[in-house]
Amino acid sequence: FIGEVHDSVAHHQNQLQILQSLYAHYPNLAIGVEYFQQPFQQHLDDYIAGRIGEKEMLRRTEYYKRWKVDYRMVRPIFEFARENRIPILALNVSEEIHKKVYKGGLKSLTPEERAEIPADIQPANSSYTSRLQAIFDTHPQANNFGNFVDGVLSWDEAMADTTVRYLNKHPQSKVVVLAGLVHILYGDGIPERVNRRLAGNQSVIAVNGADYGNFSNIADYALVTQSPEKLANTGKLGVTLTDNQDSVHISEFATSSPAEIAGLRLGDRIISLDGEQVASV
Repeated sequence: FIGEVHDSVAHHQNQLQILQSLYAHYPNLAIGVEYFQQPFQQHLDDYIAGRIGEKEMLRRTEYYKRWKVDYRMVRPIFEFARENRIPILALNVSEEIHKKVYKGGLKSLTPEERAEIPADIQPANSSYTSRLQAIFDTHPQANNFGNFVDGVLSWDEAMADTTVRYLNKHPQSKVVVLAGLVHILYGDGIPERVNRRLAGNQSVIAVNGADYGNFSNIADYALVTQSPEKLANTGKLGVTLTDNQDSVHISEFATSSPAEIAGLRLGDRIISLDGEQVASV
């Protein structure tokens, strides 16, 4: 389990270096990732096998709609996996399920929806609950802590379940799980739930350890990067885009938006980009 802050370039660079070193020793490797959802597994398989390219994979998995973090953060990991035919596992539940749990708790799911996540969802321990409370308090749109915890646990249990099902099917493999730090610190979240299903050797790595001071036992290993790199700047419209029946329109401008300065207005539709028709985000 290698933790991350999702928009940290240094964290993903460290993950890649660890993966490369592990692969040199254990070529029978798989990589599980939080930021792709289980219904889209086939598209990741097709990408790794070379049947589709990166652009088509991102489109089919709806990456920019469902995750939105700059893909350049993780592109080197995906290129390494594709080059070496390392399976990438879509660990997470669908966004539709998570949003419904986040708003109304597990009780809000229909029987069909409930069947999409593990039947056995164990409560968070007291220390994990305290950390989740601190996160909940920073979310102004969150209004029910119980539902918030249900949402996090549905992620944790689903990611653990997907990991274990792969290991049961491929007992000679090792799986590296890449997920947000909240899901792995202190061995809570995903590691605890993997161990409940399949006891065995596992290690938790926190990157960047320096971000967490001198807290003890946050992980088995804390990897520190002193000089984090940054991605090169890219051109940005400075707008919020909204899908609407096979079209995309501008619903909000950022402060000093280049698009607004250039003459675009609220409600304008983006119909093509670099000569390619645009139908969705």
